[in-house]
Amino acid sequence: NSPVEQETIPINPNNWLNTAKILLSPPSGLEIYAIPGDNPSSLPTCFAKIKKYDQGHDVSSIVPERQTWFSWEDDLNLETLSLLWLDENVQQTNDNKLTQEKLRTVINCLKMFNKEAECKEYIQKAKQEKIVLVVSGRLGQIVIPAIHALPQMAAIYIYCQNKLLHEKWSEEYPKINKVICNPSELVSRIQTDQHQRNKFDDTLPLNIYVRSEQQPTDGSVINLDKENAEFMWFQLFIDTLLRLKYSDEKKYASVTKLVCKLKQNYKDDPKELEIIDEFARTHFSTNAVRWYTKECCIYRLLNKALSIKNIDFLFEFRFLIHDIYDQLKLAQEYGLRDITNSITFYRGQIISNDELDRIKNSIGGFISMNSFLSTSRNQQQAILFVQTATKSRNFQPVLFNIKVNQNATTKPFADISCLSTIPNGNEILFMLGSVFRIKNVGYDREHHPYVDLEFDDYNLTSIYFKQNKIDDETNLLTLFHLLFKMGEYNKAESFIKRVLSEPDEYEYAPKLTIECYNGLGQIAEQKKDFKQALHYYYKALDFIKNRSLSLVHPLIARSFIQVGLVHFTNGNIKLANDYLNIALYIYSTLTKDADRDLDVAKCYYSIGDIYNKAKKSDLAFINYDKALKIYKNITKMCSSTGNYLSALQYSQKALKIFENSLPCNPNDIRAIHNIPGLSFEQLKVYEDLKEMYDICSKQVGQKI
Repeated sequence: NSPVEQETIPINPNNWLNTAKILLSPPSGLEIYAIPGDNPSSLPTCFAKIKKYDQGHDVSSIVPERQTWFSWEDDLNLETLSLLWLDENVQQTNDNKLTQEKLRTVINCLKMFNKEAECKEYIQKAKQEKIVLVVSGRLGQIVIPAIHALPQMAAIYIYCQNKLLHEKWSEEYPKINKVICNPSELVSRIQTDQHQRNKFDDTLPLNIYVRSEQQPTDGSVINLDKENAEFMWFQLFIDTLLRLKYSDEKKYASVTKLVCKLKQNYKDDPKELEIIDEFARTHFSTNAVRWYTKECCIYRLLNKALSIKNIDFLFEFRFLIHDIYDQLKLAQEYGLRDITNSITFYRGQIISNDELDRIKNSIGGFISMNSFLSTSRNQQQAILFVQTATKSRNFQPVLFNIKVNQNATTKPFADISCLSTIPNGNEILFMLGSVFRIKNVGYDREHHPYVDLEFDDYNLTSIYFKQNKIDDETNLLTLFHLLFKMGEYNKAESFIKRVLSEPDEYEYAPKLTIECYNGLGQIAEQKKDFKQALHYYYKALDFIKNRSLSLVHPLIARSFIQVGLVHFTNGNIKLANDYLNIALYIYSTLTKDADRDLDVAKCYYSIGDIYNKAKKSDLAFINYDKALKIYKNITKMCSSTGNYLSALQYSQKALKIFENSLPCNPNDIRAIHNIPGLSFEQLKVYEDLKEMYDICSKQVGQKI
């Protein structure tokens, strides 16, 4: 099919958009509803051409949306450890049932299996858990060789009647802690080992950020390469959570939901249920630190969510994170007044050998503990921990010496002695996501490692927000955009479906819903599932129809752009052309700004591609030229305000148009790269531009 001839879009067709609505509903397509007395003949021609929608587009095979996008599965383990019991008679004897009740007080998540195949399958899939396995001697001989080497296996106990027989073969497997015949001994040994395991499982999840040597010393350019992406993503995620505003009603609703989920998960643990009830009755913004430091499921679940960076978990705890932040900030203002210049706090911590090596190789870089960091004023207390902690093959205790300047206030820290449930007058708690500069790594006389850190005010996230024009007024879609830009498409999809499941909880729900559907369409495009992408884009347009919303909005125009681009990718260039022209018409009625100009440039560029594909070069060049002029104007605007990074980005877009589309003109290329304050070498596109300039010069008979 050939695209239709380009239509001249009237800027103001009798103010039609003020009195009528354009509504799209697949498969019948674009329908025009004119208010009585209006003349629909004044509509732009391209609108009418879409009235009969392409019947080949069929979304009936797409699985319809669930009413609720997000849920915690009934059998989801919210804690770090799972206890599995594999025995053919696992639930058939009273002794076993009584033992299981006692074990559940040690490790809440207890799952029972009587078939080795089902147990083995569960273990192999549980990659984010740590598993303790109780297994009979006979089944142990079958299943242990297949699962012993898996990293999720923490410990194994053989529970049998013939101790001598099973001790012989079990010697080959170091993760088998004990062969036991007595049920009381089994409970006691697991409880003792679990106490020791907790010390190692309480390792701090951390990320390291190393600045590129090529970056300016003022830190104005952020390196988001693969090595640093995880660091930046978590920083941005937490900062965005803190920027969200919550009313008392929303906070109460969130607490209620969390309590319901916790009760469901701990329904067989009376002790935890009692604590959860207390939390529901007594939690206030002013005692958040108390609940975080209380030894109960609240502390363990929040730490697990932070450790595995589970978005859904963290979102459930967002109000508690926010309250802890507020308490620490207030406590810092009224406490720690003895810090005039600087002071050093201490932390004894078990970390993996791999993490220690990463820190050694990152001197001068930054480290972020992805949890709330508890430290002490008492150096000897921290040193004693390092000297007495048990080493293992893969882990070792390390002393962190943390130097703090009171002026470093990016993240709050405070003495929580009067806020905590732990009777320790020396505890200083640093806010989640605090950033420290790595100054040195060394060893003491007894060859115990230590790491010197300095609490740093190098505000990476503020720089990122500024560069990406993220306002202080942050909403939930900010989190989606961050995940999408980081390439975390599965996380972005999970989060945005979560938002869609409860839109009434948030302000501006119609706009939020449209952006959510468009976001899901973008994710589907990245996954090359264009049919699903169209489905979501049409869901956005259908939502507009059902809510009788006006089309005079850049968000609506963007929806038409997305639909048009997907049709172009699918080869439906006639439909692509029509949808892009609708978007251009909508933008022609709106006030101009830089972001909208970029969308308009995208439209012109894509229409140019359409005509280029149809071998209509003249029409292609007209549209490419319009896109080029917009990019050049935006480049000049960015450079005049000192935003050279954005100027570079848009100049590269303009260069791409030359490379792919337009006849070469050396003067235009010279204008593209001539960004005040930035040389070719600084832009890192010198070779590309010079090569392009050479080609153009030859074509027009000029020389550099």
